[in-house]
Amino acid sequence: KEEWAKPYHLALPDGRLDRGGQLILSKQKITKTRVKTLPGEQSRTVLVACLESGLAVATTHMESPLADGPIRAKQLKAIFQMLQNDTEALVLGDLNFGDGEKPDSAELDRNYVDLWTTLHPKDSGFTWNIEASEMAKRGSFTGEKSRRIDRILLRSASWKPASISIIGDKPLKEGDKSLFPSDHFGLVGTITRP
Repeated sequence: KEEWAKPYHLALPDGRLDRGGQLILSKQKITKTRVKTLPGEQSRTVLVACLESGLAVATTHMESPLADGPIRAKQLKAIFQMLQNDTEALVLGDLNFGDGEKPDSAELDRNYVDLWTTLHPKDSGFTWNIEASEMAKRGSFTGEKSRRIDRILLRSASWKPASISIIGDKPLKEGDKSLFPSDHFGLVGTITRP
């Protein structure tokens, strides 16, 4: 109902916010919406909006405990299987594991490119940064380190990664590391179709 939201189409399964809390806003018409409950104890979900351009956009928030790598690996497998019949797909969200962490990262579908590592291969891109954000530090598990746990992944023959940057990495009050827009830093990515 807000003015800023009126130009967007909403991906809302059954017209309501899905229990996983995901929402997709698109300026492109959404032709179909799907939602799937993922394996695991936290009842996490993946929400998919199929756009009129043929791109399937999936967002998720995967299992969070550090020891749940095997569950996240199963969740990734379920997400990629759900998208296998879509010609082109974009997967984004809080995947809750860092670069190279096993067994999670072993289940990343090699047909997808990671916008961050493609465009910034030498930059750590931490979206969970306990050194910069006391919010993240307070919410971290014992022994958890700063990591890049939020991602944008693309599988497409026609869309190409153009840019990606971190947002929300500045405290709301300059010099006060205790309050940020979120305990995670966000990502803004651009893909283009030549």
